[in-house]
This record gives sequence, C-alpha cells and structure tokens, in this order.
Amino acid sequence: MVEDRSLAGHLRFLLKDTAVYGLAGAVAKLLAIFTVPILTRLFSTSEYGLIDAITIVGTVFIPAVILGQDSSIGRFYYDTDDRRERREIVSTGLSVQMAFSALVAAAQFILAAPILDAYLRSTAEVDCMRLMALALPATVLVRNTQNLLKWTFRRRRYLVLTLGITVVNVAATLFLVLVARLGVTGVFYANLFAQAAFAGTGMWFCRDLIAARFNWRPWLKPMVLFGLPYTLVGIADAVFPSVDRFFIARYLTLDSLGIYSVGMKVASLLMLVVTGFQTAWGPFAYATYRQPGANQTFARILLLFTYVGCLGVVGLVALGKPLILLMASEKYADSYPLVGPLAFSAILGGIYYIVCIGMGLSKKTIYNAVAYMSGVAVFAGLANILVPILGLQGAALGLLSGKAISIMVVTVVAGKLYPIPYDFRRFLAILALAGLSVLFLTTQVDDIGIMDWFLRAAVLLGYGMASLCLVMQQSERTAVYKQLQRMRRRHPAAAA
Repeated sequence: MVEDRSLAGHLRFLLKDTAVYGLAGAVAKLLAIFTVPILTRLFSTSEYGLIDAITIVGTVFIPAVILGQDSSIGRFYYDTDDRRERREIVSTGLSVQMAFSALVAAAQFILAAPILDAYLRSTAEVDCMRLMALALPATVLVRNTQNLLKWTFRRRRYLVLTLGITVVNVAATLFLVLVARLGVTGVFYANLFAQAAFAGTGMWFCRDLIAARFNWRPWLKPMVLFGLPYTLVGIADAVFPSVDRFFIARYLTLDSLGIYSVGMKVASLLMLVVTGFQTAWGPFAYATYRQPGANQTFARILLLFTYVGCLGVVGLVALGKPLILLMASEKYADSYPLVGPLAFSAILGGIYYIVCIGMGLSKKTIYNAVAYMSGVAVFAGLANILVPILGLQGAALGLLSGKAISIMVVTVVAGKLYPIPYDFRRFLAILALAGLSVLFLTTQVDDIGIMDWFLRAAVLLGYGMASLCLVMQQSERTAVYKQLQRMRRRHPAAAA
C-alpha cells in the first residue's frame, strides 16, 4: 500500500510500480519481438499480415468475455477492508467471466469461418481462428490472475507469471514453426499451450484471494452494472487495432497488411512504458484517491507522463528507419512514415487512462463507454475515407484521430463528474512540440549519414529541454536556477 502520502511519496510509489510492471512488459515484449525477424523472413508479407490480423480479431472476444469484471474487482476491492468480503468480490467477478468465456469460446469456434470471411474476405487458416477460440478461457484466467496480482501489489508473482508465459510462448513458437514445421498454424498452437500452462500457475498464485464457497448476492448486480460499460470500452479497445486492418484488407492488399504490421510493431516499443504505467495506474489511483492532495498528484502525473511519452515518440521516430531494417528487412522500409502517428496513438492510449479515472472514481462508467465508442466511430469513418486516398498513412492518421477524439470527450465528461485540476495548456503545448519534432524528422531526415544522426540528436535534445521547461513548476525552475548559480560560484573557472 501507499504509506508516504506526500506528492513525492506518491510519485515514487507510482514510478516504482511502473518500473516493475514496465520491466515485465519490456522483457515480455522484447522476447516476443525476438520472433519478428525470424517470422518476417520465414513467412511472406501476406502470411505475416494474416497472422497479425487473425491475432487481432481473436483478441476482440476477450473483453466481451471479461464483462468489465477486472475493473469491477479493482474498484470494489478497495471499498472494504474486510478479508471475507474481498474474497467474495474476487470470486464473484471471476465466476461471471469463466461461465461466459465457455459460451463465447464455443460460438467463436463454430463461427470461425464466417468471422474470417467477413473480416478478411478469406477463410484461409480457419484452424488458426479455432485455436484462438480454444485458448480463450485460459487467456481470460491468465489475465484475471495477473490483474489480481497487480491490484494486491504482489509484484514478484506478477513478474513470474508475465515473463513465464512469454518465454514459454516464444519457445513453443520457435519449436513448432522451425522444427515441427507447422507453418502459420504453429504460432497459434504455441499460444494455446502457453495460455493453458500458465492459467493453472496464476490460480495457484491467487489461491488465498479466491473462495470456494462465497455469497455472491450482495456483489453480482453492482459489479455487473459497474463493469458493463467497461465491456464496451474493452471491445472498442480491441476493435481499435482491427479497424485499420479491416480497411487495409478491403482497399489494399495482404502485403500492405504485413508492412503496416511492422510499423505497428516498431511503434509498440513505446507500449513497454505505456503498459507498465497503465498496469500501475489503476491500483495506485484507487488506493490513494481518498488521501489529501490526491487530485493535485493526478494532475501532475498527466504532465509527467505526457512529457516522458512524447520524448519516447520523438526518440522512436529518430531511430525508426534503422529499427525497421534491424527488426524486419528492406522490404518493410515503407512502414517508416507510419511510425510517428502510430507511436503517438500509443501514448494517447496512456493519456486516456489518466483523464478517465474520474469516471471510475464516480462510478459513472457508462460515460467512459460513450467517450471511447465515439473515438472508434471517428476512427472507422476516417479510415474508410482516408485509406483509399492515402493508403497506409490514412489508416495511421485515422487511428490517431480516433484516439484524440476519445480523449477530448472523456476529458469534458470526467471533468464534470469528478473535477481534477489538469493543466491542459501545458499539456497541449508538450504535444504540439512533439508533433512538430516528429514532422521534421519524418520529412527532412530520411538517411543514416553522419549529418542525419546529428540532426536527430539535436531535435531530440531540443524537444526534451523545451518540454521540460513546460513540465516544471515555477518553484522547481527557480530551484534549478539557484542550484546552477551555486555550481557556477563554486567552479568559476569551469563556468568561464
């Protein structure tokens, strides 16, 4: 729990959790990315695009099964200090999800062919969709136990579960694809094996939080009502990365899907930080919102996250082209212009988590669904218009616009339900500076010569310093200036 209630104490606690969960996500993501150079060279661009598309459409079913109960458990868990009631809350939410997962998995298995035909206009590799359906209940169980471990701040067990399932998945993928030569299907067999193996591990780690017998009646209705809007948000969140694939497959080619997927993989490197923060943010916010000064802490966190996230965007765009050549090959070079808008979209996803916290705290979660669905609608509309005109760039810009609209809507509504004093002028200034920096790098620095590397470093340093001035408060800038003055008086020769 958060014992130090000062602003500095809150920030240290959140930073520690972000670092722990970010490290877990970073190692897991890097291990997964380890397979990218192998799979992109082993499969054609159309086959790799097919793997990505089926994986994305398969994940849409997960939030439909979870029914927002992961958020319900976290919100209601901290409303009571009674251990018995907490176990009843956890057990009620888990039971709802597991019962529903069996039904949805059966439907997904039976309707695999028509789902693929509607989404990709192809029924190739329908067995892969069926393997995703078989893995669904185990996947839901793994996610639930991961959430329970983070809500109760059990960091070591979370690390074991998160890293363990990734290592097993990667190892199984390499074996089934390279040794057993199962082709595209081998990727999905590996996922099924890893999810099933670690579902049991997660349940063992959380056995003291779950009751074999429990009274679900006081909790079922309020938890379901709280969670249903998050179901829509979860589905929309899963649909977000499938909308662009849908229109790319409709208007372009499967080769284009492969190129877009690599651009997304490079941009997703920022998700190492974003996912770590998102994992830490919910438990931190719900555990501290009743403490004095919590709202001011939340407002400060928005600026700090935006600064660090946008610094990551600028840095990733600066390194984008070499990363693409390293992770994939020259045939995926056309994905470089996509890195900027896709990376910004990743950061906006983290910002959304911060500004929507007021809806969770006020328990008015229906407005969260409205805000997020608004973004999906804008994204789908723009993608339908822009992809035929701008190609892959249209899909990336549509995604970015959808994320931005979601943030605008949720900011207005959450501000009325649970006011938090965010400094939006500085927030927008940080985003604008980052946008100009990315635009310059993408359009003016397109080579890997010495001068180009110098320009990349200059832009990154310039953005970092200018935005840092916006993040720092007046008292902090004054303290830094006084410290520099003292250093200058102590070392006059060096200053000269």
